[in-house]
Amino acid sequence: MPAPEILIREATGADMRACRRLLPHAFTAHTAPAALVAAYETDAGSFLAGACAVSWCNAPKPEQEPGGFPVMVHVVAPMRRRGIGRKLIEGAAAWCRPETTGLRTWLPVPAGSDAAAFLERTGFTCHHRTLHFKTGLAGFHRIVDGLRLQLQRSKRIPPDLHIKPLRTASPWDVADLVAPEFAAPHAAILQRLSPADPAAFDLDRSVALYAGDVLAGVLIYTWNEGAVAIEVIVVAASFRGGAANVLLLEAATRTAIEGGATDFRFFCDERTRDTIGLARRAGALPARIEAEYRRALG
Repeated sequence: MPAPEILIREATGADMRACRRLLPHAFTAHTAPAALVAAYETDAGSFLAGACAVSWCNAPKPEQEPGGFPVMVHVVAPMRRRGIGRKLIEGAAAWCRPETTGLRTWLPVPAGSDAAAFLERTGFTCHHRTLHFKTGLAGFHRIVDGLRLQLQRSKRIPPDLHIKPLRTASPWDVADLVAPEFAAPHAAILQRLSPADPAAFDLDRSVALYAGDVLAGVLIYTWNEGAVAIEVIVVAASFRGGAANVLLLEAATRTAIEGGATDFRFFCDERTRDTIGLARRAGALPARIEAEYRRALG
């Protein structure tokens, strides 16, 4: 019996429930992406072999990053190794070409994974990698506190810079600072800044940096038993390259120790030499490497 022909088409309303099951991370309370489906027909009806979600938005900082719409692909297990994923990517490329200059991965992809190999086979290249580390919290705090004292002795900390708990910051100010850096909708950030949300940020031990009354940076982490993990660290452009990162890291790790945490997980772009140097000095162990992939559209 010949294999059924696979057709790539835009998802209809009836398809969207199946797309949501195949690509749950693309469908949230705040995002409902456009989607393509790979479908095949049998005497019993039409069946989905896979789906591709497309978010119709470019990179958060188009003046610094190459443009591209995020895409996410899933092919049902029995239909894999038949070129369906490639057809979905090509369909997405043709669909998006009039509106953008490229495609990019929706979420970071583990380095060396099957997903990374698939992306490379379909014309994507690694744009940058994110390095994840883990280390003991007390030792890391000693290092950043030492850096803070050096900055203080050399009078390189502006006198109007000061730390407050994240809870005291205006949620709208935090969302305005964070959203452009992570291409996250304001509504999603505001929801996690609400203490009532089940996935709320740790508002008491996460920290905000102020220059006078102006929000200059935030470090937000989540708590998992005895370990804390940085989820967001953002410094406003006019305060980068100075003491901001050190002040945020020192305050956040100190409050975590006071809360009983013993382990610390953090991440940085592979191009951020200062944080990589901190990781080396602290003897931090690599936890994993994730990569963002881009594909230019001719």
